[in-house]
Amino acid sequence: YILPRNRGEEALLKELLPVKKSSFINNVRNFFLEKGFVEVSTPSLSPYPGLDPNIEPIRIEYSGEILFLHTSPELSMKKILAKSNLTKIFQVCRVFRKEPFIDELHNIEFDLVEFYVKEEDYRTLIKIAMELLLFLSEIYGKRELKYKESKAIIDGSFEIVSLEELTKSILGKSIKDVVEEEFWKIFVTHIEPIIRQKKKPTFVIDWPHFSSIMSREKNDKKWLIERVELFLAGVEVMNGNTENVDPVKQLNRMLKEAKKRFGEDYEKYIDKEFIELIPNLGLTSGAAIGVDRLLMLFEGLENITSTFNI
Repeated sequence: YILPRNRGEEALLKELLPVKKSSFINNVRNFFLEKGFVEVSTPSLSPYPGLDPNIEPIRIEYSGEILFLHTSPELSMKKILAKSNLTKIFQVCRVFRKEPFIDELHNIEFDLVEFYVKEEDYRTLIKIAMELLLFLSEIYGKRELKYKESKAIIDGSFEIVSLEELTKSILGKSIKDVVEEEFWKIFVTHIEPIIRQKKKPTFVIDWPHFSSIMSREKNDKKWLIERVELFLAGVEVMNGNTENVDPVKQLNRMLKEAKKRFGEDYEKYIDKEFIELIPNLGLTSGAAIGVDRLLMLFEGLENITSTFNI
């Protein structure tokens, strides 16, 4: 449903938002179904928290048991893939994160679509993301997406940006010689402003190993991981990676992160079944796309809370 922009625009948009968001999610769902993906459903509560760096889960207590609202359906979806003969799965769901601050692009709850593909690496995620953008662009008749002063042209072209190369150009050294605190500082002060100027969908690759505990290392550069993030009009809308399927590496990474967060008894927060199953994945890639942020861009909204049906 395309809303005519001619009268009481803001009031009319708010009035019809429940219809528009439902339609948008259905279009995203139809894209994946038409591509042969199988839709799955997983629990929102788990005794095992998401342990990716920089993402904090929301903890609750129920009947004396500590549970966590999922920050992503990642663990459950990978277990489905590892236990079955399925090769392509997706899910549209609400996720929850303890954000250190709430702003136009961050909220403690939001909708995302997460998908996984067997026998493909992270480069396939770029292809799927571009196909989704063109699919939605055709439906909504929009070739230009805007956010504040930035814009992105959806015409099939895109740009790939290497963080390794950008870091070298800014600091004169490789990411392997940059400590974590220094990297995130230059990412905010130097790299993000560069990305905001890009007029094409921009896929950022060559992330440092400390940015994700779920990603596979690059064979030729072990300090980098096979991770990709998509930016549209300066807004991050997708992150994905080739999945790490080495159980020893995965356990060590998760134990390190759990110990940092929980101190004593940290081992109980590790999903041992997940560790045992990941070798069954083989070569697999997966990504999460923020549905609300994508809807913001297609509707010309500037605040993520505007996408909620209230």
